[in-house]
Amino acid sequence: MRNLIRRTAILVVAPVGGIVVVAATTLATPDSGLTRTPYGRGVHGKAGTVEIEAHKETVAYSLTLAPGGSTGWHTHPGAVIFVVKSGNLTQYGLDGPACTAETLATGQAYLAPVHARHPHLFRNDGTEPLEVVVTAFNTPSGQPSRLDAEPPAECPNVR
Repeated sequence: MRNLIRRTAILVVAPVGGIVVVAATTLATPDSGLTRTPYGRGVHGKAGTVEIEAHKETVAYSLTLAPGGSTGWHTHPGAVIFVVKSGNLTQYGLDGPACTAETLATGQAYLAPVHARHPHLFRNDGTEPLEVVVTAFNTPSGQPSRLDAEPPAECPNVR
């Protein structure tokens, strides 16, 4: 009896699956005149969420830091996702202790939460340019997605 039930299920599922595949193939359309430019890809080290607010902007940009360069201490009005496209990014602040460096390598991504515990900064401590792709959410319309900030009191010498 069990074999009969299994065969029936296979016979029912297989034709339905075939119809779905055929329908999906039939409905697909090729692109035309499209150019896609990937900015970067990164693997997130931990989970997180971004809540999108109505009437706010999403700002996407890339930044390049020369060897020895720094973004300076800053905050963001909303959550930010960044992807390290090339180089190694040294960041201070965000979720960890303000004065403790965290290094992210090429191919890593990070979600800076909307209410990070501290202002933060990125540095390029390497010998090659650092490229980062940034997407900043919930920026007030027409306003900057980055706000300069003073360094946390516990680490005035980190620049």
